[in-house]
Amino acid sequence: MPQVLLRSTARLSVVMAFGVLFISVVLGADDEQPPIRVYGTRAFTGAVMDVLCRQWTASGNIRAECLAGNPWGPFDEVVRGQGEVVAHSPFAEGQLEVNEEPPIPPEVTAPMVLGEFRVILVANSANTVRELNPTQIASILAPKDKTVTWEQISERGGKVNVYVEAGDSLCTDVVRWRFLAHSDGRSGGRFVVRDDAVHCSDADDVIKRVSRDVNGVGLFLWRDSIRASGVRVLAISPRNGATAVAPEVRVSTFQPDYPLSRPVLLYIRKDAERRLSDFTKFCLSPEAARSLGAIGLITELSQAKGIAEKRVAEAKAGKGPHVSAVGTTQQRQPMQELATEFARAKAATQLSYAPADADVSSIGAFVTGGEQVRELLVLDEKPSAKAMEKYGEKWNSLGVDKDGKPDGTGPEEFCIAGRATAVIVNGANGIKSITMGQLAAIFSGEADDWNIIGSSGLSAQAGGKGIPIHRFGVPSSDPAAGVFYRNCFPELYVGPATESEARRGAGSNVRPGGAASVQKLTLKKDTADVVAAVSMDPNAIGFVDLTALPGGGLSVDSLAKAGQTVKVLAIQLKIGGETKAIAPTARNVRNAMYPLSQRIFLYVHPKASDTAKDFAKFVATCGGSEATPYADTVKAVMDAYAKNGLIPLGDAALDRLAKDEIEASKAKAEAESAKSTKPPTK
Repeated sequence: MPQVLLRSTARLSVVMAFGVLFISVVLGADDEQPPIRVYGTRAFTGAVMDVLCRQWTASGNIRAECLAGNPWGPFDEVVRGQGEVVAHSPFAEGQLEVNEEPPIPPEVTAPMVLGEFRVILVANSANTVRELNPTQIASILAPKDKTVTWEQISERGGKVNVYVEAGDSLCTDVVRWRFLAHSDGRSGGRFVVRDDAVHCSDADDVIKRVSRDVNGVGLFLWRDSIRASGVRVLAISPRNGATAVAPEVRVSTFQPDYPLSRPVLLYIRKDAERRLSDFTKFCLSPEAARSLGAIGLITELSQAKGIAEKRVAEAKAGKGPHVSAVGTTQQRQPMQELATEFARAKAATQLSYAPADADVSSIGAFVTGGEQVRELLVLDEKPSAKAMEKYGEKWNSLGVDKDGKPDGTGPEEFCIAGRATAVIVNGANGIKSITMGQLAAIFSGEADDWNIIGSSGLSAQAGGKGIPIHRFGVPSSDPAAGVFYRNCFPELYVGPATESEARRGAGSNVRPGGAASVQKLTLKKDTADVVAAVSMDPNAIGFVDLTALPGGGLSVDSLAKAGQTVKVLAIQLKIGGETKAIAPTARNVRNAMYPLSQRIFLYVHPKASDTAKDFAKFVATCGGSEATPYADTVKAVMDAYAKNGLIPLGDAALDRLAKDEIEASKAKAEAESAKSTKPPTK
């Protein structure tokens, strides 16, 4: 029977009237507002609303009163104006009592789907039975004087042993209402299942016991986490003689044609819609869906996840329309992972990505394609002068206006991501920012003493020999090294690894021997090793991949905490006659303000397919174009970029980073405030 979560300040009222248990929670703070009166027409719908009432009330909202009664009493209460919310599960077609079900009263809204319970029946894998009809299910589960055997059902096997989830579970409630209504010829017979049924601790226990019992049959509510190994999932006929329907057990999607699926629908009294708008939104929210999923309800949230994973499986199986792209070698892997996220969010797609070693060849393939046009182009930075000198006329001819007419502006362009190299020093170093000239002087060996740079606050060595600078960096094959050399030592930079080098895990961003010409530079395996070295050496400075720093390095707070004992330097630039310190933030990378960075651009051919354009929009908005209350596509795309050392630069990503930084700052301020007001320990 439903219960509502009680606080220490609540008063509990319990009233039994006409066989209905009324449970009410009265919270003193809400006494001035009328309570929300919530009803369930079945035991399992009452249980659903119980969960929602608990969660809603515990959040300090208007108190909720949860009432569970007979199937149609709650609708009568609504008609009389006594109730406002009803959770109902309609009878299935062909069910014994279908003629007892009156129409839904006009005083309530159209139904809103909270979710669906799905009961799965399983038999031992050695059992030859593959489906059951209503008569067979009733004979197996309903109380009978004589023993039911598998031989009576399939001409083979002994006494049927029944295993169900523990206690008076929602699982058996669903089966009772569907197939056991009055099955024993007594009033209330719908609430009876065989006395000798074995009550198991959970669904996994049911499966384990049936897998060990050749004569076993089990019932449980389907959940994503369940793996039905060692048993056979049975198909169920809605009526004797009708085609059996197998339950969907691969993904959590609604399956209304499966006989043991029971929807839970929410109705609101029309004249209470405005007052209960927040409560209604809560009931349909992902937060509520997660709570309902814990009791076995398949919700819109779980269905969205199930459908998404189904699309991903289809994409991996080679299904879906093709999208052709060309671009730099480094962006091949990120684009393939973004195609997977696009499948998860919208549609299975096959991305064909042709890597090229330079932007000249990439742009050439993009602008000169005939029938097999390359629909998308991905470049590290905008087209080079060399590429435009060769293909500029054709490039510009790909521009179209809003009416699709050529306007000579070139193809549609999106700045989708970026890469940044961070300069770090030991936490003991007092320097906070550095100029590009000082950086070049340090790593060229021209400046070998922190006194030349100034403001370090470090102590000189014994003997007055100054404060030597110790240099560390990531290998030249690391993309972050390429960004560093391209901006500090352009004469050494030769570009990213070729396709053949990438396949061998080889390649360099600098000319042969170039890194060695950077004076006294100690190369470490990766960013983590550079951070470790700099954190142990007060005189150290290093260049690393920004996204590989602790916390991703993309907020002020995470930059301050990078490596705990190192700090990230800002780069000093002259802007409008003023010197400004530019930190390596995502927004500064997108605006091309932070000098040790590069931006990744996506271009869309005017002849691209609708699928290619949808994919480009998905990538350009950092997943925002397909975001729903049930799928955080923005975070999924941000994670895909971060996995490949890239900084997402779409508006949705920048907004998310800004929001996270505000929340982190707020939490930090609250923690500091709590610490300052805490009484001293005696």
